[in-house]
Amino acid sequence: MRLALLALAGVLALAGCNDKQTAELEPVWFSSARDAFSFTMLPEEPKDIRAIYVSDMAKAPSWEKPGADNWVNAKQAFFVVGSRVKGGMGADETVPFSDRAAADKFAAENGGDVVTFAEVPRDYVLGVGTDTTSSVEEAPAQRVGRGSAHSGQKVGHAH
Repeated sequence: MRLALLALAGVLALAGCNDKQTAELEPVWFSSARDAFSFTMLPEEPKDIRAIYVSDMAKAPSWEKPGADNWVNAKQAFFVVGSRVKGGMGADETVPFSDRAAADKFAAENGGDVVTFAEVPRDYVLGVGTDTTSSVEEAPAQRVGRGSAHSGQKVGHAH
């Protein structure tokens, strides 16, 4: 079975096999881009991700409604980390944009730094006590997989 994950909102596509040993995509949804990043960094999660998509917040109708058709490949997106804009439950967020200029504008207005997918810091996503020198691309868990409490559950399209 293949999984796909979506974030801010986000989704990942995981590859694997189902009971019949046939390949298919199965999306795993997240309520924020940061949650999708976190899932990719956790060592206990499967690593057979085929794709990660996030909502392009420059094209979102509003922060409360991040959109249903403004997806961007997370590996091609730009993320603002450390802004004063918070995600669900007041948590720090990795705010995604398909365009560098839009990310720069957001960072100028809301604070934070613009980074690529590979540059998102593990300590920003996972918190203190993690390896603060590596990014998501350097992490042992580079891709998202099935097996968490959220896997396979459609938890919505939110920020």
